[in-house]
Amino acid sequence: GRDVTPFVLKRVSELSGGESLRSNVELIKRNAVVGAQIAKAIEAAFEQQQDEAHTRGFGYRNGYDQHQLKIGNDDNLQKSQVVVMGGILLDIIAKSSSPLVPATVSPPSTKTSHPPPTTSPPKPLLIHHHPPPHKSSNPGTVSETDGGVARNIAETLGRLGTATSLHSAVGHDHRGRAIIDRLHSCRVDTGNVSKIPNGRTATYLAMLQPDGGLDCAVADTAVLDRIEGPSCWEERGDDIGRFFIVDANPPLSTLVDSVTRAFECGVTVFFEPTSVPKAKSLKDCDAFWRCVTFVSPNWDELISLASEEVLNVNDTIEYDETLMRNLVRTLLDRMNSKEACILLTLGDKGVVLAQRQQPDGQNSNQVAIQHFLPLNSVKNVVNCTGAGDSFCGGFVHALLKGYGREDAVRFGMSVAEMSLDCDWAVSPMLSEEVILVEKHKDIDLKR
Repeated sequence: GRDVTPFVLKRVSELSGGESLRSNVELIKRNAVVGAQIAKAIEAAFEQQQDEAHTRGFGYRNGYDQHQLKIGNDDNLQKSQVVVMGGILLDIIAKSSSPLVPATVSPPSTKTSHPPPTTSPPKPLLIHHHPPPHKSSNPGTVSETDGGVARNIAETLGRLGTATSLHSAVGHDHRGRAIIDRLHSCRVDTGNVSKIPNGRTATYLAMLQPDGGLDCAVADTAVLDRIEGPSCWEERGDDIGRFFIVDANPPLSTLVDSVTRAFECGVTVFFEPTSVPKAKSLKDCDAFWRCVTFVSPNWDELISLASEEVLNVNDTIEYDETLMRNLVRTLLDRMNSKEACILLTLGDKGVVLAQRQQPDGQNSNQVAIQHFLPLNSVKNVVNCTGAGDSFCGGFVHALLKGYGREDAVRFGMSVAEMSLDCDWAVSPMLSEEVILVEKHKDIDLKR
């Protein structure tokens, strides 16, 4: 016991000339090494079990090379009505309870310059004492949610019951595995999400002031440059899906190549511009735009895509009806001419549907514009990060059910409203039944 053991150990150490103490220390060190090895082995076994579970659940074959590891391959594309390609991100949002104070505050410089020689006596040296730099943390809240335009759209479609396959890339890390697991629970086929060895799952970290205003942000999205598009469009014919939805996160060459092959196979291409900087990168790419049938920009993205003016990052242009009509006409002229359609999202001002008029089945240069106001007023907007993506997913889902574009807009707006009223990018309560029963009773998508 504790009354005897210390005496015994001390006496043994004395009799052994300290050798027993050194042996016990080495034993403790060795135990720590063995414990770490066991922990690493358990983690590796757990990762293998997860990958095998994914493979068994979706009938995939694991493919691995020195560049990347995939859970599966393209074989499951033929089961999907919609193929989505683009970004998966983890959003970490920190909101301070009081005005943010920098972690360190550099004091003013205390360097002094030597004055030229003078006959007057030198002035006494003044020493300024500065308070120590602030190094405490800012109290507040931190939330972590799954994000990324393509991921949000795929989740929306999966929750609504549309068979969806997602092409993206994540790091071979716990964050990437967790996001994939959650997508599986939403019935999204993630067999073509690449897991990049030594890569980091794309992460967006934002620091917000108490009023919700952005103070600073860091985006780590290098892994998205490793996104690969579907590789065998031509061999699958009509089985590959009816819609190909892309955001602007993949490399430009991947986007152009993928939408071109999809378009040539008769697949309808839907583009979500993602952000103003990313939209600008595609502005003058005619090879891309000739393949696009649907595009869903917000007001700022529409300006960046269709305006001849070169705007700075902080420039803003107020919404104007006349300007909007000119911009949508310009963009429609560059798109797939027969079916081109623009879904302009305007936040709490609703959605504008702009498309070519086709009287009696004939093509026309006239542009039909319809403005849909919000169906219901969301009293408490909790999170607006996924509303536009939820709208896109709901719109495509309704089209696949056989409804016209006008009713599809209304359905998509109902889906977006659900996302505004929750902490996540896509409402976990979302389903087709909930939309039909609680949000939009005048549309029967099952008729």
